[in-house]
Formats: sequence, C-alpha cells, structure tokens
Amino acid sequence: VLRAALADTMARPRLEPTLELKMLSQDGRWRDYEATVTNLLDKPAVTGLVVNARDVTDRKALEDELRHQAYPDPLTTLPNRSMFMEQLETALKQGRQTGKKTAVMFIDLDRFKVVNDSLGHNVGDELLVALGERLLATTPAPSLVARFGGDEFTLLVPEVESLEALTALAHELLGALRGPVKLLGHNTIVTASIGISMSGERAMHPRDLIRSADIALSHAKEQGRSRFVLFDETLDKYSVDRLRLESELRQAVEKDQLRLHYQPEIDLNTGEIVGFEALVRWMHPSLGLIPPAEFITLAEETGEMVSIGNWVLREACRQAAEWRETVMAGRRFTMAVNVSANEFLEPGLAWEVLRVLRETDLDPTMLRIEITESILLDDSSIATEILLELKRIGVELAIDDFGTGYSSLSYLRRLPADILKIDRSFVADVDQDEREAAIVEAVVRVAGALGMRIVAEGIERIEQAHFLAEMGCQTGQGYHFARPAEALVTEATIIERNTLHSEDAVAS
Repeated sequence: VLRAALADTMARPRLEPTLELKMLSQDGRWRDYEATVTNLLDKPAVTGLVVNARDVTDRKALEDELRHQAYPDPLTTLPNRSMFMEQLETALKQGRQTGKKTAVMFIDLDRFKVVNDSLGHNVGDELLVALGERLLATTPAPSLVARFGGDEFTLLVPEVESLEALTALAHELLGALRGPVKLLGHNTIVTASIGISMSGERAMHPRDLIRSADIALSHAKEQGRSRFVLFDETLDKYSVDRLRLESELRQAVEKDQLRLHYQPEIDLNTGEIVGFEALVRWMHPSLGLIPPAEFITLAEETGEMVSIGNWVLREACRQAAEWRETVMAGRRFTMAVNVSANEFLEPGLAWEVLRVLRETDLDPTMLRIEITESILLDDSSIATEILLELKRIGVELAIDDFGTGYSSLSYLRRLPADILKIDRSFVADVDQDEREAAIVEAVVRVAGALGMRIVAEGIERIEQAHFLAEMGCQTGQGYHFARPAEALVTEATIIERNTLHSEDAVAS
C-alpha cells in the first residue's frame, strides 16, 4: 500500500495521500498509524518524498469501542443490522481487491410465531438469545453473526474458501439450531431455514447480496423448512413469479378460485366409507389447478391463510350437510378439515367453528378438526386450552402427521384428542420393514390405552391395509381406496363403495 502511494505521489506531485498502516512495534505488537505522503522532489533542500506518520492505535481502539456500544442488538448483544451492513460493505470492498468472494446467510426460525404467540414474548426472547448463542458458537472466525431483526439472523462470511466449505457450514448451522432448547422447563425443538448468496459480477453491492439471500430463504421455506438454498439466477424469476402469485392469491377467495377435493376414509374391517378429508386446491385462471404444497406456505407467510381456512371450513361443512341428506343418508360419517398454525392461534377459532356449524346446520360430531403435531408444543398450555374450547363444542379432534414432529408419545395424555393420524412415511413400508411396523404398533397400543382411534394415511397397497387392520388400526385413507377428487367424482365413489364395500373389506 505504501509503495503504491509513493508511486502515485511521484507521478502526481500535487497529490498528498493519507494512508492507514499497521506496523510492528519494538515490543512485538502491531500498531495503527495514519501516514501522509508529500512530494518535495522539487525542493532543493529535500529532493525527496516525505512521509509523516502518527500512532493512532489508541484513537482507533476508542472508535471501535464506541462503534461496539452503538451497534449491538439490545436483546442478544450480537451486532445489529447497521453494523452488519457496514461490515458487509467493507468485506465486499476487500473482496474486489483480493478476488475473494463474500457470502451472506439469511437465517430465519421456522414457526417462531407459534412459540411467541403460544408461550409468550418473554419465552420467545429467551429462544432468540439461546439460538443466537448457538450461531455464535458454531460460526468460525472471521465470520460475523448478527441479528437482522425479529427472528432473522444474518451471517457474513468475508472470504469464502470454497462452495463445499460454505455448504458444510450451512449443514452444521442447521444441525446446531435443530437441537432441543429448554423453555419453561421443557425441551422444545425449533428448526431454521437458511438462504445463501455469494458475491459475483452481478452481486457486488450489499443490497444485492441481502436481496438474493432473502429470495433463497423464501425458497428454502417453501421446500419444507429446516434446509438451506443457495441463490442462483433461476431464483430471480422465481422471485418475480412469487410476487405475482402472492398478489393473485389475495384475490383467490374473493374471485371464487378455491376448490375442495375430498378423500374418503375407509373402515379397514368393513370397507365402508366412514369419513372424508377436505383438501383445498387453487384453480388459477392461467396456471390451472395448483396443489396446496405450492401455495399454503405462501398463504401463511402473507397472512391469507386465515381467510382461506375460513372458506375451507364453510365449504366443507356445507358439503357434509348436503351429503348427509343425499349420498350418505342414513350413514354415520365425519368431515375432516385441516387447521394451520395461523388459524389455530387466531383468537376466536372456536367461535368461528361454532358459527359455521350453525349456518350449515351440521351436527358438531360430524366435523373433525385436524391439527399437525408440530403445532402442539408439548409445553403449550394455550394450545391445550384451544383444543378444550373446540372439544366443548362437540367436534372431533385429530392430531395429523403423527410421528413427524416431536415424536413423543408421553404428551398425548395431556391432549383432549380423539384420533391420531399416522403419517404416510410410517405406512409406506409397514408390511415390509420390521422397524416401521414396531413404531406403528407402539402408536396403536398407546392410542388405544388413551381411548384414541387411529387413521393411517397413504395406504397404496392392499397388503398395507391388511397389515394395519391386523395391528388394530381402525381407519385408513390413500390411493388404494380413492384419490382426492372434486365433489361430483367423490359422490360416484361413495355410491360405488357403499354398494360394493363388502368386496373391499380388508380384514374379513
């Protein structure tokens, strides 16, 4: 740096550059100096370049201390957004000189709102502090961990060694964050999603890297959470498409674009239809029928899930009331409706359910509310109270996708649930894998001891149905019996199966 400044000064005599240098002192410590170079070659008394330097080590230490006091996040004591952006800009400048790439990781907690709303903001703050400490302990120097805002953390990697090293760090962070956190005396599992961007020809400004990492983060969450996605140019189009889809989704209910498909639930001993699960689809005017996996996460993130959920509840109850008088007349059945975390924690859920039941004149015992296991935090008294409110109305309660979340049988005794739905991942090889069979058998026994019924999801082969029935599983659903279909197609299935159900009995 000094050599370059001397050369510049010789070429341009009027130039007086000021440099920041580090030099080794006699006591072996590095000191900071501020130096000015003056061209006095034309002065006979000097005929040379003069360098004036002064020791600014103490001043810089004071500046760093003041900056540290001004920038830490008050909750986690990590650097905040301002300090992160300042450090990112510095890293990019250095990267342009050294040719090294800079990376940004956007880290967002999955389902943090559930913890915050159900356990309280104080507990939510405890969780943020704990996870901030984990990030700090897992991240090697000279990387910088910061709290960007809310439940978002950022990680700056100023000199990326290789793509492999970067992805290895992302895997390590996901593993560290996935470990149980003790909240209110109970271990709670919280996961995170990560979006990663790297500097390059098109991303050399801090806001470019932040934007790209944010896009990658959104993509990671849509792919199922608890994973990382590395930004590439194809995600730019995804981002534009997502914004358009987000805008159109807000109008889906208003423009009557939502559709319900129904999948029958079958008594595994008699083959009779004993219920239906209502599954929402979006009939997009130009993209056609969009499955829930492609828009439910978006609806949750944009706040549209509550209005969509209310529509699903009304339409499912209306259809159940209609079938009660027509194709299912004289037969006992239930209509199952899935409730997302956003809907479950919305104030007044029980009142909304009661209002819809009255509007549609549907017996509460014919409605089943299904909540995924991950919503039901094992230490959440609020979740239990909401379930009790629904139970008082008289509706059935089911825990959906059992085994994919906390996988704990112990907390079941505290929940006023009627049904456990075994996730399809355990059903897939239940008749071929002894370990999977043992898991399902354990769940069936515990559920039976607690007075709960079992519904097995994802039955695709007659052998699975036989095996589950022999284990004591009462009800199942899956492609072996019927795929989800619109009401008219389902009605044809109802008529056919009610007529011929004895031929399909799987445990006779």
